[in-house]
Amino acid sequence: MIVVDLQLTYQKRNLKEYIYKLLLLISNSELLSKGSTAFVFKIGGMLSIYFFHFFLAKFAGAEANGIFSTFFTLLSIIAVLSILGLDTYLLKKLADLNSKQQWGSLKNTYKKAIGIVFTISFTLSLLLYLLFTNGFLDFYKQSEIVFYLIFTIIPFSVLHINAEAFRAIKNIKLFSFFKNFSIFGLATIALLFTTSANQNIGVFAFAISVIILAIISIILWLRTTAKLSSALQESIPISSMLKESFPMFLSGSLFLLMSWVDILMLGFFKGQTDVGIYTIALKLAGLTTLILFATNTILGPKISELYHNKKMDSLAKTVQNAAKFTFVLSIPILLIILLFPEFLLQLFGDEFNTISGKDTLVVLAIGQMINVFFGAVIYILDMTGKQTISRNILLFTAFINIALNWCLIPIYGIQGAAIATAISILFWTVLGAVYVKKYFNFYAFPFFKN
Repeated sequence: MIVVDLQLTYQKRNLKEYIYKLLLLISNSELLSKGSTAFVFKIGGMLSIYFFHFFLAKFAGAEANGIFSTFFTLLSIIAVLSILGLDTYLLKKLADLNSKQQWGSLKNTYKKAIGIVFTISFTLSLLLYLLFTNGFLDFYKQSEIVFYLIFTIIPFSVLHINAEAFRAIKNIKLFSFFKNFSIFGLATIALLFTTSANQNIGVFAFAISVIILAIISIILWLRTTAKLSSALQESIPISSMLKESFPMFLSGSLFLLMSWVDILMLGFFKGQTDVGIYTIALKLAGLTTLILFATNTILGPKISELYHNKKMDSLAKTVQNAAKFTFVLSIPILLIILLFPEFLLQLFGDEFNTISGKDTLVVLAIGQMINVFFGAVIYILDMTGKQTISRNILLFTAFINIALNWCLIPIYGIQGAAIATAISILFWTVLGAVYVKKYFNFYAFPFFKN
């Protein structure tokens, strides 16, 4: 009995020491100190999204939420085609040039990238206009959203590029503002000043916000970089930029396809009301990734910097510390979702608080927690020249995701879409972690010694 008591006492002491060390790690973390601004903006961004959908649901109902989600999905897919992976390329390349203070090359690289993006975006907008005016497009009997797509593609793509450019030069405040908070924040304010119950009111508010913010982001980029001056050390050919960014484009498009195919297939098999309910469940489940994405705001450029400076031990330590940090702080959020799913859904109205909505929210939250546990595996591969590997992982997973949605949605509806999403997350995160271990010989997830 005495031996058992001593063992329990020893285990308790070890547990206390472990918790103390973990809390000390979190409090001293560079990711916490430098990422506090990003975290605040991320919270603000998440809240602005929920307020936007909340007011849209109150003013116009679940169908309006579904229409907006369809619009946003299509806009995101077209934007990936416009950007061609140059956002990830700029994050990696500008971070490297910024660390070397080669600002002449930095500004030259940005100008070429924004020129490419503008040209492609304009071309796609013109193509959509020609198809639309000739009656070839009708998305889920909501062809009016094509009109808004035509005017939003260019500013949305430019805004996305500028946000990543700010991130690369470690201007986390402007990155976080434009990436996480500004669009839905401004769109929510626009909703509050409208009395219209039109089903497209959410799309209209969002489009106006994007146009305004794209202009502001360009002005702020020019003002920020005007202070940076150096000779042009390196002029990167456009062909080289596209050659390196194209695998990132494939990875990004596959990741986006995997993320949004459930929305498109729900709209095809079911209806916009189901899409609206599923979207709210997806947004609520996304609360579990709040800490992860705030942390990755800092982690992306840091990975590139450590890898290119050949500091592999520091890279391994930074990645695993970040994984511990995000996982531990995300657990309380998951528990709240699992314990109070009905309450959270009820906030958006009776239309959302259904048995299928509750089950969907729980499944999606568990799936997102898997993402949190494995952390930044795709980031690591993309930032260290292994973008082809990440592309192949996402290609394989995208096929699985499409097949699962195709089979499960007609039978189980939004629960089927949630199951497909959770399984897909498990596949790409585990495969990403395996390849990180294979190429860099460290674990990207917590509680495993390297």
